Amino acid sequence: MDADEASPMPDKNQADKPLERLLSDVRMRPDRNLLNCLDVTDPWPTIWAKASKHSGATDALLCCAQSTEEWQNFSDWSKNAPQLLWLRGGVGHGKTLLLTKYVQTLLQPYPASRNNRAQNCAFFSFDSRFPEWGTPADALRMIIWMLLVQQPCLEHHLRNKRDALQRERITDPDDFVALATVFHDIVEDRRFNTAYIVVDAVDRCFAGTGRYALPDFMLLVTESIQRTPNLRWVLSYNDSNSRSMEPWITSHDSQHFRLDPESPDWRTVITKYAESKLTEVAKTKSYDDELRETVINTLCGMKPVGFVWVDAVCRALLREEARYTAPCLNTLSCLTSLDLLYGHMWRDVDSGYDCVKVMITMAVVDTALDVDELGFLSDLFGDVRPETIVGKCGAFLHIQENRASFVHPSARDYIRGKVLRRARANSLKNGLALGCLEFLTKRLPATSYSRSLSLYGYTDPHPDTDEPRPDRLHYSSIHWMRHLPWSPGHIGD
Repeated sequence: MDADEASPMPDKNQADKPLERLLSDVRMRPDRNLLNCLDVTDPWPTIWAKASKHSGATDALLCCAQSTEEWQNFSDWSKNAPQLLWLRGGVGHGKTLLLTKYVQTLLQPYPASRNNRAQNCAFFSFDSRFPEWGTPADALRMIIWMLLVQQPCLEHHLRNKRDALQRERITDPDDFVALATVFHDIVEDRRFNTAYIVVDAVDRCFAGTGRYALPDFMLLVTESIQRTPNLRWVLSYNDSNSRSMEPWITSHDSQHFRLDPESPDWRTVITKYAESKLTEVAKTKSYDDELRETVINTLCGMKPVGFVWVDAVCRALLREEARYTAPCLNTLSCLTSLDLLYGHMWRDVDSGYDCVKVMITMAVVDTALDVDELGFLSDLFGDVRPETIVGKCGAFLHIQENRASFVHPSARDYIRGKVLRRARANSLKNGLALGCLEFLTKRLPATSYSRSLSLYGYTDPHPDTDEPRPDRLHYSSIHWMRHLPWSPGHIGD
């Protein structure tokens, strides 16, 4: 199968076009005010950016997957095939790249499917690095939003639930049951078209501050398959979590597809990806032709172990001056696993006192942090700017939209294993809980306490004030409470 057949080239003029407008030519316009109750950010720009970058490699990766018998059987709606496809692979083997590319092709402006039935698509990626991207309720909010953008005629199911709850927002982790009711009503509606629902990293689903976790989400998947034939689920998970996923992997009639790093097709894809990324590094660092070829040939010749490994190597090269590239290359070429590479990078971070404090904070909170909040909780004093420290920790951390997070879940797992020794965990969590209370107190002075009610859906009586105060994405607003079991008794009081 040719790559063009598996993955038609999207129109680049649509790259920044919101999903809602992208599909408006063939669908009635969704009710924006109604959809706002789900508090969802349009995912199309992110999907496009991830899938379009290094498109040569991602096209080839999708082509490899779609050429397999498992994927073809799953995608053939004319057959009575299993409605669930499990995608698995090791850390950095390309599961997220593959699924975002797959979703991008499905979300093109509605070419009719071969059986002349328009197919919807919804996508969510569990990511416990971000408090709003990790719970079953978060997944359902995104899935429902995407389905209703594509079929606004079904909006009344969401409207009825919102009116019954008498709330402007349905965003609490414990809203999972209410959202599940809406989801089932939508997919069982006789007007509902066939749909692919793609969920990445389902093994990273967590309860957060709510009661519902992975078993509840998998129960929803199972029930939806039993109730309607119009759904196809694609769920991915990491090989290392196979044992914990086993109850669901083995209990359903499903197709299974594994990204095999030893297969020739996968080797071709990862080499293309490495060449593309290293070419970007060479351009950024102004390597001469000889150095560029040396870097590309050396690293591609040693058989890269995964996409995340390639990304980490590129970050290491970007941090070195061009004149030191040769010795750096010699060192990197010996680091043939992700753990070895992270260990080498950790030595640079471990030499800086402020860097270690920031890493400890990020490891304990286990989620993204506002940059100012990170500086406060890490006790960065004087003229030390948290942005500068995060930059020095660039092998593991980065900043997006003024929020610091780990560059990849594997980086987070490595650091947590490095700094959260069991003997220190309790004291670190105690200190963090107290620090969060202090941060919250400084952001919400007693004289303005009523303004904090806006965090819980009430109207802000002082909407024009410029005084900074936390929102629901601030860790100190609510998410810190997961540390209460370890905190001193007076905190619980």
